[in-house]
Amino acid sequence: MKYIHANVTVSVFPDLLIDEEGEKTLIKLDFTQAGATDEQIEIMLQLMYEAAVAEDLGIKPKNVIYINARSDQPHRCSKIKKT
Repeated sequence: MKYIHANVTVSVFPDLLIDEEGEKTLIKLDFTQAGATDEQIEIMLQLMYEAAVAEDLGIKPKNVIYINARSDQPHRCSKIKKT
């Protein structure tokens, strides 16, 4: 998947695409000790969501998720941002 804005293209690589009863979810897994910062997570989730929209995958923002294996709380793309 790719996010394209003007002359910039960003490749997006979610780790999982789950389709459960027609509702799709994209998941990015992180197994690093430190994990990503809140700002990095927000950017990552937004790029994954925008790329999913560009691919017409029909994924809701709340179904774009970042999971750090060392944390008990997943992060979800909370809202649509205009670029």
